Formats: sequence, C-alpha cells, structure tokens
Amino acid sequence: MWWRRWRGCWAMMRDERPRRARDLALILPFIGMAALMPPLVGLFVGSTIAGVPLILAYLFGLWLALILAALMVAWRLKGPD
Repeated sequence: MWWRRWRGCWAMMRDERPRRARDLALILPFIGMAALMPPLVGLFVGSTIAGVPLILAYLFGLWLALILAALMVAWRLKGPD
C-alpha cells in the first residue's frame, strides 16, 4: 500500500536529519574561515554606514551569524529529550 511506502520514506528522512546536522557542524568552521579571507573582507574597506566602517559591520555581522548558525546546529544535534 502507498502509505507504508510513505511511512518508510518519512522514517528515512527523519534518520537523515542528524547526519545533515553533523555534516553542517563539520563544514561551518570552514565557511567562517572562507568568509574571513582577506580578498572577501577587502571588499568592505573604505565604506561607511551611518559613520560605522563597513568592514566592522561585516566582521561583527559575520561573527553573529556564525554564532547563531552554531547554536542552531547544536540544537539539531541535541535531538529530542
């Protein structure tokens, strides 16, 4: 019956979520390192937004984004208690 097949697909997707979270936890530091490479950071030198240098806004925004992404990955890896 079609619902048995669907239930099997749902179980397979549910088992795959922790694996995806582990993969993301593995590559997240490399994404952060790539975003901090001098050629990319150099794009934000010299401009300002409301008197704040754009490079400073970029670095703190990236820092905040990486912390929030790590927090979300940690919640996914923790799983239901």
